[in-house]
Amino acid sequence: MTVTATPSTPRGMDSLPGPRPLPLLGNTLEMKPTSFHLVLEDWARRYGEIYRCHMGPRPVVVLSNPEVIRKVLIDRPATFRRLRNLEKVMEDMNLLGVFPAEGETWRRQRKLLNPGFQATHLETFYPSLSTITQRLRGVMELAAKEAHTVDVLPLIMRYTVDVTCIVSFGLDLNTVEKGSDTLQLQLEQIFAALQHRVVAPFPYWKLLPGTRPVDRALAATRKVMLEIIDSARKAMEREPERAKQPRTLLEAMLVAQDEESDGARLTDDEVIANVVILLLGGEDTTANTITWMLHYLASMPEMQARARQEVDSVLGTETVPTSAHLKRLPYVAGVTQEALRLRSPVPTVLLETNEDTVIDQVAVPAGTMVFCLTRPPCLNNSLFGDAEHFRPERWLPEPPPDTLPHTPRLMMPFGAGSRICPGRSLGLLECALVASTVLRHFELEVVDPNAPVREVNTFTVQPDGVRLRFRQRAST
Repeated sequence: MTVTATPSTPRGMDSLPGPRPLPLLGNTLEMKPTSFHLVLEDWARRYGEIYRCHMGPRPVVVLSNPEVIRKVLIDRPATFRRLRNLEKVMEDMNLLGVFPAEGETWRRQRKLLNPGFQATHLETFYPSLSTITQRLRGVMELAAKEAHTVDVLPLIMRYTVDVTCIVSFGLDLNTVEKGSDTLQLQLEQIFAALQHRVVAPFPYWKLLPGTRPVDRALAATRKVMLEIIDSARKAMEREPERAKQPRTLLEAMLVAQDEESDGARLTDDEVIANVVILLLGGEDTTANTITWMLHYLASMPEMQARARQEVDSVLGTETVPTSAHLKRLPYVAGVTQEALRLRSPVPTVLLETNEDTVIDQVAVPAGTMVFCLTRPPCLNNSLFGDAEHFRPERWLPEPPPDTLPHTPRLMMPFGAGSRICPGRSLGLLECALVASTVLRHFELEVVDPNAPVREVNTFTVQPDGVRLRFRQRAST
């Protein structure tokens, strides 16, 4: 397989530039987990669009050419796959859902999960999403009334947990108003453990199995999930029509059948794995993007005013946005796209080759790690005009001429090809709903413009230090 069509003889990986590795350790000491992506991006600026580094003794090919990355992502799962270590870690945690799975396991699960993410399902969830968003508004109103500053990310993470729980299995946790739930705290433990275990030099957690807090969190979460699954099955027995029109993603998973495999269904373990992965991903990636959106809106008053004017114009006398309203907010959608362009929650895609291949005229053996950096192309002025600046107008149907060039297909925050993120529509819906609600009812201010806001890699990349003031608008 050749990722780039070229008649020349491919060169070897040894010819690639890159940082000098230490014996056995490679470049591992330089790649601290919390700043892992920033180190790789810095090396890309230094060594170019394809270079080599080492994770321990193993070589890694690192890519930042968007056309090459796109071809790599589209050629999954045939020639490329997620890191085997990620699949192994998640299998050990009994979380082998559609995200880490490969091969036939992935194909079968993805086929059974796809119906639950159809747009028609999102429309049925909208009233619940709107209710949760109004609770978020209430918390912000209280903060505004009492002149409290808000640490934004934890609040938005509670919001996305509530949304994901109601959409996934109809459970209304209401952590937005009540504070963190036991289930959310357990998920945070599991999520943190994933990051450490994937990059660990050896599986230290197997030395004393079952004794670590994350193992207890996994066991407790599994118990809760089995109870929820049992309750969902009983509800569908009482109301058979729910099998034909599932009300939650969980119900859709339970009734899905693979007609090519004699009506095979997802096992309880597979259902649990996919629900937990959905909770983990839904909480983290969407919350990160919404937090960055609010940060940029607060930091750029003129942009905030323009976005608010669009929301006011579309909503008219209404105070609660409907799903129809959200489809008529192109500038607000541009704010979301800019947050994803500059602050993607997953700026590094970690892959591995299934077979010998050629990438950008370089021969890459089977089993080689391949890291795709999706942010450097988004900062390339030849692909995105004025690339360093946050300019939502570049995403309008008729953008200003000075924002050109504009190459949206080379921005890949949700991946590309057959393994594109199935939850992207739900995530974008949450972004639009929160942004329009906040703009309708509040003016945003940064608490301290001089305080640093950092990116921290915790399996996904989170903003750290976003503290805002919410001022109630007099007209609402």
